Amino acid sequence: MKQKILDSKTKILEAALQEFSKHSYETASTNNIAKASGISKGTIFNYFESKEKLFKQVIDYSINTFKSELNNFKISVNEPVSIIRESIYFIYDFHQKHPEIYSIYLRSIYDLSIPYRDELLKVVKLFSTLLTYRIMYKFKKLNILCKQYSEEALLYIFNSVISRFIDSYFLEGVSPLDNKIIFEQICMILTDILLEKKNESQEK
Repeated sequence: MKQKILDSKTKILEAALQEFSKHSYETASTNNIAKASGISKGTIFNYFESKEKLFKQVIDYSINTFKSELNNFKISVNEPVSIIRESIYFIYDFHQKHPEIYSIYLRSIYDLSIPYRDELLKVVKLFSTLLTYRIMYKFKKLNILCKQYSEEALLYIFNSVISRFIDSYFLEGVSPLDNKIIFEQICMILTDILLEKKNESQEK
């Protein structure tokens, strides 16, 4: 019985994710969610109580999907530029595989009508920093992370650049990922920012 409930909830969440990714919070239809999930509207509200709580659970479901794939992602290289390259391709591939999660991510930022907006924005911020934390941890583990700048500043720069990679692909249809030379140069620039700078005495 418990497994049946879990399966039903997952069907509802997946249908709701599709609906909320295509429409604003206000225009998203619980009737459409019920139809797509094959579960009655009354049963949906038995599980999630309200449209607001369903939306919040959809955000949590999206975050957990990302966390699950991130937990399975292991940076397999130690060369600094390769670490950056491999990580950017991971997030790029994730959003290609789950475009509806990217859409719901954008709606959480820009749709002023959504409930729990302040709380959700904190979750969205966490979502966008999970990978950059992983990159910086790898550099720290290799003892090559730059100490000249604060980790907060480094995270901000990396979150901004990686978000721009994804935004340009989905919103404009053209991304630096499509140009190997530009992409490699950007990876090198990011690596230069993260690397611990050696002074002349160290280099000698």
